[in-house]
Amino acid sequence: MHSRYPKMKESVIINPSSSTCGNCHEDCDYDEKRHETVLGYGPKNGTKGCGIEWKYVTTQYMGKRDEEATKRCRPDLEFWSQFTTFPRANSSSQQTGRKG
Repeated sequence: MHSRYPKMKESVIINPSSSTCGNCHEDCDYDEKRHETVLGYGPKNGTKGCGIEWKYVTTQYMGKRDEEATKRCRPDLEFWSQFTTFPRANSSSQQTGRKG
């Protein structure tokens, strides 16, 4: 996963109902500077986080409204989108199925 999205490891992922550390994939408090504490339900709640310091913020939801809400949550971090990381296929033959 990290090779596909090189910024993921240093990202906090903020979604409407949860936030996740991009490094260890555990729930977290997006207000922390680094992943100090694992949040959520179950036995890991309250345990020590992985400690990585976040440099980036992203969301798993696509849309301008979600992007803007995520940026407002952590304006101190650089936003990147998981949906615009790769260039789109622009070959007309790929889009239409025609050769040539």
